[in-house]
Amino acid sequence: MKKILIATVILFLGSLTSYSQTELASNDDGILFITDLPTQSFLSKWKKKNSKKCRKLIHGKIENYTTPSMMIKNEPCLVYLILKSPSMSEEEEKQSWFDIYLHMNEDQVNRLYDILYRENASLRAIEINQKAYDFANQNNYKKAIKTINKAIAMYPNNANLYDSKGEFLLKIGKNDVALDMWFKAIKIDPEFLSKKGSTPLYEGLKSLGLIIEIPKIR
Repeated sequence: MKKILIATVILFLGSLTSYSQTELASNDDGILFITDLPTQSFLSKWKKKNSKKCRKLIHGKIENYTTPSMMIKNEPCLVYLILKSPSMSEEEEKQSWFDIYLHMNEDQVNRLYDILYRENASLRAIEINQKAYDFANQNNYKKAIKTINKAIAMYPNNANLYDSKGEFLLKIGKNDVALDMWFKAIKIDPEFLSKKGSTPLYEGLKSLGLIIEIPKIR
């Protein structure tokens, strides 16, 4: 059974095509956004920079798993991302990847790293966006904008973040800057408006008279 699983996973990783620089993704709530896709050079730098931090984060959390010592030594951040991944809900799924690691070549390890990194980055962008909305719901738009600016600095190709910032700016009367944010969102994803329907972007443009709804003739 394990051999079949290993073969299936390696075939899956081997069949993955090369990634473009942006990709449409969605979470369980149907929120669409564009995520930054890391290049291999970026991932290498990120791993090197965060390896110590990852070792600390996984300390005490891998006791329930049989994890190859060379994996902990060479890829502590990959171990961390596997442990944190919400798409792997069962402990058996996580253990499978630790078992499979010894049978994977460098390219396959990098592809798995890429997938898990993007999953983590996408969820992180949603978390920060929600935190900004928490401030906005308290009418604290200054903190909301400050929070969303941090998110944009981390994920500059996330259209949803510019959409949110546009809404906050509109609330404090900065209409021109709000428009700039929405145009950036559309530039990142030209179909962003039509995909999301009635959202801050749609309602904001409508309130500024830039979207006119024509009643249907019955």
